[in-house]
Amino acid sequence: MSFNREQPEAGATGTKPVSELFSTDLVPMADRLDAWLFRAKQICGDCRFQFPHSPAFTGCIERRKVAGLELTQFSSTPLSFAKFPVVSASSPDRSCIVITQLEGVRRYYQEGTRTVLQPGDTTLLDSGRPWSSDCAGRCSRLYLRVPIWLMQDRLRLSTLPALPRIS
Repeated sequence: MSFNREQPEAGATGTKPVSELFSTDLVPMADRLDAWLFRAKQICGDCRFQFPHSPAFTGCIERRKVAGLELTQFSSTPLSFAKFPVVSASSPDRSCIVITQLEGVRRYYQEGTRTVLQPGDTTLLDSGRPWSSDCAGRCSRLYLRVPIWLMQDRLRLSTLPALPRIS
């Protein structure tokens, strides 16, 4: 089974990965959490994860670039996490994370605000501020990282609202 879907790179004889897919499906049960955490921390950085049903954990992570932006799909049995930013809230390198819920019901928290996403709902997070999330059942969601300046420019806002729910 290949974890990289490849397509020819324009003007090159080689190929480049269009997406990277990791799944715990073929990983022995005893190694699933460690394998998934290793992949997740490459994307999330400093996160604190909790797995309420750890012996039965399954999950997959798919990453790809869309118009030069990083798009990641996380799908898993229940888990919660707390994310601590690696860039400061005043850094020009911080991102807006556009989250779209695909499956399950997931709660997000940032700066005292909570939002609950159902399939099809979307919200925005500021990657320069701590945030957390949890889901009681199987969940799947998309994270699109957009430079904060681009999002503010497109929305014509100087600051982003905390966790708006967009249905």
